[in-house]
Amino acid sequence: DISLYLDNTGNASILVDDIDNGSTDNCSITDRFLDKVDFTCADVGNVPVTLTVTDGSGNSDACMATVTVIDTISPVITCPADLTLPAATGSCDTALVDLGTPIVSDACGIASTVNNAPALFPIDTTLVVWTTTDINGNASTCTQQIIVIDDQDPVITCPADVSVSNDTDSCNAVVAGLIAVATDNCDALG
Repeated sequence: DISLYLDNTGNASILVDDIDNGSTDNCSITDRFLDKVDFTCADVGNVPVTLTVTDGSGNSDACMATVTVIDTISPVITCPADLTLPAATGSCDTALVDLGTPIVSDACGIASTVNNAPALFPIDTTLVVWTTTDINGNASTCTQQIIVIDDQDPVITCPADVSVSNDTDSCNAVVAGLIAVATDNCDALG
């Protein structure tokens, strides 16, 4: 019995010597034959293989071995492009409609591709991790950056105009109670 690892194309092969542990005959062996030598993704798991040995007189004997076909090659994933977006009007975050689609491939097939994107992206850089898993449980990840910027100016409300007279014997006047109010989509400035 042997273990056989698929290559990155999803294929692998064995030779008679991989299975034959020293077949003998009292005269001579003229032929050794395996009923299966090439394996693909469809063979992942335990595959019975029959070795048949024939001598010069035409006598033959056969035995069975198990070839355990294993896929350890991770899928390939390329993330969508990084995105830079403005915050939603009057908000300090944004709900993203379309992150894009990663490019994924695997010789044996893809079972799933998921990401950890939040429903709302705050102002700053959010790292979105994409994970793709093949049909044999091998996984790969990539990271996409979503950058949300605050491009909205703050709003200031000035107090109403006032008219005052200067203080007696002075060129100045003290004015009290004038307060400007400022607001921003992300911070109250008061």
